[in-house]
Amino acid sequence: MVSTITFIVSRLLPGNPAIYMAGPAKSPEVIQTLTEAMGLDKPLYMQYIMYHQDLLQGDFGFAWHTGKSVAYDLAIRFAATFEL
Repeated sequence: MVSTITFIVSRLLPGNPAIYMAGPAKSPEVIQTLTEAMGLDKPLYMQYIMYHQDLLQGDFGFAWHTGKSVAYDLAIRFAATFEL
């Protein structure tokens, strides 16, 4: 249920994540390539299926703001979170 809510909220947020990942050089070609690589050009139901397939395989995605995988970010912050 949490994963479904996370998926829905992330799709309701305004903007295209590919634009943020493209950075200052927001050429349409780069944005289109990133959109396709992230699967954002597919129908919403396909994005939902791919999202859950990736989660089941342990692929939590890529954190665009840190430049690292989400699994890596979780691993390095786990000790401090566990301590709290």
